[in-house]
Amino acid sequence: MDGMKKHFLLPVDQPVSANIALICEKLGCDKSDLGLFLMDNPDPLRDDLSIPEQVESLDAFFFLQRGCFAIEGGIKATDQYLQHRDEILERTHILPSDRDRKIELAAIVCHIEHGPFAPDLCSNISEQLFEMWEIKNDRGSIEMLEGEWLRCDGMTKEQSSFRFVQVCRSLSTYGAATFPAVRSKQ
Repeated sequence: MDGMKKHFLLPVDQPVSANIALICEKLGCDKSDLGLFLMDNPDPLRDDLSIPEQVESLDAFFFLQRGCFAIEGGIKATDQYLQHRDEILERTHILPSDRDRKIELAAIVCHIEHGPFAPDLCSNISEQLFEMWEIKNDRGSIEMLEGEWLRCDGMTKEQSSFRFVQVCRSLSTYGAATFPAVRSKQ
């Protein structure tokens, strides 16, 4: 949470919800929208099961993350993805200024909406995509888009949606909205 690193010994025989409550009690924070994740896995652990019932090894690292809206024991990242994507593309949220982040987000969108990387498809949509994301259309950008799109291969649509949301939330402009300027009548 918020880049804070803390270490806790957790009772492994308790359900995940009890462990989250214990951590939040020690940190003094609200547990309403927290999820417990296994490192490098986009899906949160289920609240109603203990940690050993859900992982192969207890030697792994776990982390808490805000903004996990439980829906039938899981997270529905596709809805959050659609909301974030639309807000960025409609410019109600500020686009990241970093070219690499823009390309990373554009590649994740390509994977979600067009499937695994396909060179022909990439060359066909790159010009429109770069215009939409305000990215300079040059050979370096195209190569980076191809590489980022290839990195998504092997991810499900749900995992890619979750990754998109994670990248959006990591941006320094996350939560900043744009509003039309209006002259005052004076």
